Amino acid sequence: MSGQDIFPDLEKHQSYRTKRRVLFIAALILVGYVATTRILEYLIRLLNGSTPIAWDQQVSSLSRPPPAHLIKTIEQRRSNYQSSSALLGITAIISLALRKERESRAGGLELLLQFLVKYPFVKEIIIWNDDVTSSGLNLNGEDLLSTLKSTDDGTPLPILRVINSPGRMGEMSRHMACSLAKFDTCYHTDENLLNLNLDTLYTKYLESDGESEATIVDHASPEEYVAESAYNLWQPDYSLNAGIISQLSRGSLAAKRLSTRYFQQLTTALRSPEESDIWLSIPPSVSSDIQFSIWSNRRPLKLITPVQSSLITDSPPTKIAYLDPEFIDNAYGRLNQTIQTSDPFLVPSMFPRALPSHHLKPESEIGLASAYDDRSMLITNLNFSSEWPLAVDGELSTCWKDLSGTEHGSFVGLNFVKNVQLKRLTFFGKVEPENWKLELLSANDQKWISKSVVPKIITHQEPPLTKFVYDTTSTLVKKVRLIIPQGKSNLNGITVCGWMINEDWVV
Repeated sequence: MSGQDIFPDLEKHQSYRTKRRVLFIAALILVGYVATTRILEYLIRLLNGSTPIAWDQQVSSLSRPPPAHLIKTIEQRRSNYQSSSALLGITAIISLALRKERESRAGGLELLLQFLVKYPFVKEIIIWNDDVTSSGLNLNGEDLLSTLKSTDDGTPLPILRVINSPGRMGEMSRHMACSLAKFDTCYHTDENLLNLNLDTLYTKYLESDGESEATIVDHASPEEYVAESAYNLWQPDYSLNAGIISQLSRGSLAAKRLSTRYFQQLTTALRSPEESDIWLSIPPSVSSDIQFSIWSNRRPLKLITPVQSSLITDSPPTKIAYLDPEFIDNAYGRLNQTIQTSDPFLVPSMFPRALPSHHLKPESEIGLASAYDDRSMLITNLNFSSEWPLAVDGELSTCWKDLSGTEHGSFVGLNFVKNVQLKRLTFFGKVEPENWKLELLSANDQKWISKSVVPKIITHQEPPLTKFVYDTTSTLVKKVRLIIPQGKSNLNGITVCGWMINEDWVV
């Protein structure tokens, strides 16, 4: 046989072997991915003491066909932030883990995407489509992009990534997705919750240095605020300053490094069989979120959701997650034990120590309750009241009444998302103007300016109440407040029903 006969056969044989190798490698990659998913699922089941399924919670309006008024409200939403390279970019994490009809799930997802692209700081969106093998819902990123309209200001749409996970990651899927994010802050949500107040949440995250201090900022109803704040822990002698949240997916901002670190924390926190029984008493998604928050050792900051949001989304009242004190004590105990036995000079630490108190910015001056229109937040250092949202809901017939005696330094006011050129402040309610002074936080030098302004007192006809009109020289402000100055007090308290900035209502 000649060389001319041998080489063609040799080339064919080599080509055949190469193709087999490529197919073999591709098969290995596929099998490896599925196996990795199953292994992670097993580890999560081992860690959580139960199968990692999503919490079978009472679903909101987005699991049903979206009502017309909700669609209209979203169409009218506009962010107060302008597109800029200076904006802190975030990655929105949409975790699809609940079982529901294909049509309603896709419809809610499209509406949520239309909402998110209105915010220029949302630079990337990752959709984690969990357990595709069981659900049969395989999402296509290009199809979803084709349903999106262009942004209001013509800026490019955010990056959209879809991960169709064949396995079931459950409550851990959001941390897996966040670990893959391009940006260093993640906004956690799912198609069952549409938080319409994203500007104020983002503002609170920025002003609390949420990214650098690794602080979680999330929304909460007044009921959730009370239930969850009862478990806040502040023990500086033991380097502990932690708190809990019930659900990340209700709208939470958190640093990406918290999610990546949480996987490392879990690998060192295998429980004994006795401890696993504790986990069976509460839904796994709630237990994971609580442990994730506690182990961050940073007390989460909460922004109380507007009262009217439940009316807009046509949703049932918020269902408070079941909080098991034994489980929470166990999570705190693990955090404390790990910190006390770790090297205090180890940086970065898998279980971080609490920050000194002077590092923490006062939440009372950042914002506690969001106004319905998402343009401002209520600021106050008065005691918590479930009526806080009524002070910024735009309804003069609903009021927040604080009848306790107040001392000097007590204040009530507004923090604006966008600086305001203030000429007139109108306060609706009940106040003793001789005991409360007007102060403005200058947007230019970030210093409080006291204004010696005597308000005009006018009786408002409908509803019958009093309004106090403060006229002042035009000033660019970030915040306004009424404060009791040194040497003054107010035994009769204060009632706040509403505000007007110049000629615009705070609603």
